[in-house]
Amino acid sequence: MEFEIPKDLSYYERPLISLILPCNSYARYGNYYLGAVWKRAVKSIIKSGINPKNVMLTAVDCIIVAEDPSSDKNTKGAIVFGTLEDMKRVKGYNVYPSWKRFKKNNYKFLYEMVEGIKIGLNRLLKEANPDLIVSVLNVLGYKLAFYKAVEELDLWDKVLFIDIPPTPAYIWKGIKLAVEYIKEFLSGSKNSGIVMTQESMGWYSARKSTIPEGFEISESDRVTIIEGY
Repeated sequence: MEFEIPKDLSYYERPLISLILPCNSYARYGNYYLGAVWKRAVKSIIKSGINPKNVMLTAVDCIIVAEDPSSDKNTKGAIVFGTLEDMKRVKGYNVYPSWKRFKKNNYKFLYEMVEGIKIGLNRLLKEANPDLIVSVLNVLGYKLAFYKAVEELDLWDKVLFIDIPPTPAYIWKGIKLAVEYIKEFLSGSKNSGIVMTQESMGWYSARKSTIPEGFEISESDRVTIIEGY
């Protein structure tokens, strides 16, 4: 099955799932697909037999909030569609999403990202209207802000939040799990809420004091724990 980088939203077909991934340094070229995580996601989708036109790769990107290169953070927000048209919003820029940036000044940037993601999610729902939004975010600031945004917008009937430890190694497991859930959804299963691995539970238990109040994912009643993954 061939894959071409979508030019715009007209590429996609229904049913449509938006797969939310972290941005990467290839934002500066206006092409997240050059990054290893995005390459793996596309490869996993195709290998599983899923039509790539049913899965819209989408990025959470702090460039929008930190730099606002296209002067649209208040209208389009901190979610960038994986289309050539939309990735132009971050072209020429590269901002590393370090936890230090998010927690500085009493978590000021983290709260700004929450607002940016809320704007981005509302835009995603309005312009692409996906049947399901699946998130796999191993950047701590991104996943906490995304969780908080979904909570505040009350979008849990549309979102499957796959929680993995905020380390690079777990992103591969997260993508594999996401593709499995996407395949199930396309076969008729209705999955939403929070899926948390045992590794995530262990990570939170060890570092709970570093998570600001109101962002404690592990304490949500929407959490389903999976083992042996």
